[in-house]
Amino acid sequence: MKTLLVLIMLDKIQATFTNLFTKLERETTLDRAASGRKIAIANNVKFGRPKGEVKSCEKFLSENKRMQQLLKEEYSIRNNSKIVGCSDKTVQKVKRLMINSQLLFKL
Repeated sequence: MKTLLVLIMLDKIQATFTNLFTKLERETTLDRAASGRKIAIANNVKFGRPKGEVKSCEKFLSENKRMQQLLKEEYSIRNNSKIVGCSDKTVQKVKRLMINSQLLFKL
């Protein structure tokens, strides 16, 4: 009975230390990232997505004619993305734009 209690206590101690080291590691990582950001800002590094031209709906749809054809043939979003070679999100965006411009009707 004593050995079982000792094992339970050791297990709890180990879990506590593991939790403590995990928190310390996370704090260290966040501190290093923050200091890296400060150095980058001091060196005039720009963060985020570069500013550029935003495509119009018509231009985006005209660049994705094959995708539109497959959507009209009722291919699923995943199959369409595999055939065309793009992400599911791109197919969803094309589908949404087609519905909004009434090139495709919701079922």
